[in-house]
Amino acid sequence: MSQRKLLLNERVEVRQFEEGLRGSWHPGVVVGVSHLFRSIEYDEHLCESGDSMLIESIPVTEAIEGLHSRRHVPSTYRGHIRPLPPSSQPHSNKNLGFGVCVDAFFEDAWWEGVILDNDDNASERAVYFPDEDDECKFGVSQLRVAHDWDEFLGIWRDRGTWILVELAKELEGTVPLACSVKKVWFSLRLNYGFEKMISE
Repeated sequence: MSQRKLLLNERVEVRQFEEGLRGSWHPGVVVGVSHLFRSIEYDEHLCESGDSMLIESIPVTEAIEGLHSRRHVPSTYRGHIRPLPPSSQPHSNKNLGFGVCVDAFFEDAWWEGVILDNDDNASERAVYFPDEDDECKFGVSQLRVAHDWDEFLGIWRDRGTWILVELAKELEGTVPLACSVKKVWFSLRLNYGFEKMISE
C-alpha cells in the first residue's frame, strides 16, 4: 500500500472541466481531508457571495488516498488534482520547440497548451489550447514546460512533444504543419468514439 497524498495545508492545482475553462489548472491549498475527497480553498476564485475565497470538495483517486500501489493508467490521463509542479520555467527558447507541451499562465491559472510556431528566438510564442480549440501568443516568461504527475509514485514526468505533432509531421505536405495539427485534432474531436476513448 502506498502513502496518502495531498494532505492538509499542501499547495495544489485543480484542473477545471467546464466549457471555457477546460485544461486550466487553478492553484489553491488543501483545507480539509476526508476519504476520497480533498477540500480546496482556491487562491483566486471567490465564493458566490464574494466575501471569501471559494472552497470546493474535489474527488481524489484511490492512488492519492494511498489505497493502491499501482494500476493501469491510460496515456491520456491528466488527473483532476495534483501538487504544484516542479519549477519548470524554460531556461531558453530552445526548450520551447515546435510541438512542445507547455502550460501558459493566464487569468490566475495555468492552461495546458502546445507551442505551434517555429520562431525559437521570439520573446512571444504561439500556443494552441486543444481543450478549448483556441490559440494565443504568450511571452516566454508566462510559459512553463508541461509535466504530468504520477499519482501512484508521486513523481513528475515531462510531457514532451504532443503526439499529434508527430503524426502531423508524417502527414506534412503542402499544408503548414500548425494547420495540419489543428485540422487533425478538430477531425478527431468530431468523432464520438474518439472523444469517449480519451475522456477521463
